[in-house]
Amino acid sequence: MTIKRPSSIARHINQLIFYVLLLVLTGLAAWLSTRSAQMVDVTYGQRNTLTLPTQQLLKSIDEPLNFVAYLSDEKVKLQAGMKKLVAKYQQFKPDTTLEMIDPNLNPDRAKSDQVLTEGRVILQLGENSEKLSSVDESTIANTLQRMLRNAVPRVIVLEGHQERSPFDKGNSGLSKLQDRLSDRGFRLQPHDILKTQSIPRDSSFVMIAAPLKPYLETEATVISDYIKSGGNLLWLTEPKTLAGLGSIGQQLGLSILEGTMLSNNPKLQEMLGIKHPAVMPIIRFSHPLLKDMTTPVLLPFATAVEADAEIETDWQYTPLLTTEAQSWLEVGKISGEITRDFTSGDLPGPMSLGMSLTRKFDGKDQRIVVIGDSDFILNQFIGAASGGNLTLSNKLFDWLSNSDKLLDIKPSRAPDTELNMPENSLNILAVIFLILLPLLLILTGGLRWWVRGRR
Repeated sequence: MTIKRPSSIARHINQLIFYVLLLVLTGLAAWLSTRSAQMVDVTYGQRNTLTLPTQQLLKSIDEPLNFVAYLSDEKVKLQAGMKKLVAKYQQFKPDTTLEMIDPNLNPDRAKSDQVLTEGRVILQLGENSEKLSSVDESTIANTLQRMLRNAVPRVIVLEGHQERSPFDKGNSGLSKLQDRLSDRGFRLQPHDILKTQSIPRDSSFVMIAAPLKPYLETEATVISDYIKSGGNLLWLTEPKTLAGLGSIGQQLGLSILEGTMLSNNPKLQEMLGIKHPAVMPIIRFSHPLLKDMTTPVLLPFATAVEADAEIETDWQYTPLLTTEAQSWLEVGKISGEITRDFTSGDLPGPMSLGMSLTRKFDGKDQRIVVIGDSDFILNQFIGAASGGNLTLSNKLFDWLSNSDKLLDIKPSRAPDTELNMPENSLNILAVIFLILLPLLLILTGGLRWWVRGRR
């Protein structure tokens, strides 16, 4: 049998057809790549991709999403980081856009958006917009959820009795808290019961911020009726300053003690820079609302708030802020050298400085928080302890406005960014590298010197 080998012309034709087909396939692949893009995140924990809850949230939004970043052209790395961040959202919501604005070149736009410093990022969803406190995924997702709500959370701040004012910019005012809550979509509205004889029912909750002038009995009745109708309440009081609201405490089944909590932990006070024993540090948090708190909370001149076992109610009580065992409630004057004297009425700790109350009302959760201190939210203390007081305030406002069920998104970390070593590992490594390894080198050198000397 003879086999006919293809001629050189046939081979050239076959090669030509192959290269033509290869070019056609390459061009077709390039054309398809412009029509459809598929990205795959192969990092540990898919750190470069939005989490599934955020993806679902973005897909449920019909309105276009826009990021406005106030960054000058000199901030090249920050601009690149913003583009990379927004690209993650564009992957699941194509109508997401990014707008870079130089505040120095466009001061009118910065003024209209109330942007005072460079680096601010504003999130726009349809006609709504909010300033972002940070640009991590959890903050953006929770901001989107707040913007999707039908109504802006409105907090009624009672006034007319020398309460703490959200518009007071002095040390004893709440203007810093007001500014931060405004950035998060809250609206604080002053309200005088004596002028209206009522409390708005469409508010998120009512705030009583340590009144100094007593409420009238009729005003206290209005507050009582508000609670009976299912309203949420944040009541901040001070030692020996119930201001005519004792009946509200009895209605809630609470005992607000007359005294000031003092700390007796000098080492902890020194670490936190506390110079007065009446500044009470809270470093352990067991309440579900504060389960992820990592920074301490400082409450100056606070009193104890406990559930009164002799009063029967349908409320469920959960201590919110609990003092250390070394603390005590001082019933005497806070001056000079102070010592514990349980025979004169002082009470030992630990005690609760804040209590949360919950119950079912018309199928909904009614929530109340009573704290024996208002100083922790003042301009003077809101930023204390690395922002722990501000974090507590944010959580309280979210919880009382029923906004605590926001997305809790934890950032994914690479497995090699943290080193978890068993106990005594550092001691073993120290012995190996500081003692055994030098001894081994000395012995090796000595042995080589001895061997060369014998030759």
